[in-house]
Amino acid sequence: MPPQSVPKKLLLAEDEDALARDLIVTLQEGGFVIQRVSHGEEVVARLKQEEHFDLILLDIVMPRTNGFEVLLALQRMADAPPVIVISNLAHAEDIATAKELGAEDYFIKAVHLPNIVNHVKGVLQI
Repeated sequence: MPPQSVPKKLLLAEDEDALARDLIVTLQEGGFVIQRVSHGEEVVARLKQEEHFDLILLDIVMPRTNGFEVLLALQRMADAPPVIVISNLAHAEDIATAKELGAEDYFIKAVHLPNIVNHVKGVLQI
């Protein structure tokens, strides 16, 4: 019998409860293990505690510490996981800034939410 593969562990940084619930259900159905935080400070704190995540799904507009600030903090961390930004900010400048700060992909929630599992699998190459 072939060995079972370990599910990929994702950190979802999303402050909107209803959207977070929808994303969690969709991603769990896609075979991922999800943990959620609701602001950017929690993302940085979890990684500083050396908690391992295979990928971060990061909103930009969040209380306390926004997604751009989180991306800046991740640049200073060794072995930071890849990041897919999930946001409703659709301006070309926001997308360019996120990618310049290290985001692997930029995902506009209102348009592409049904395809999130495929985006995550693409970034993780699974």
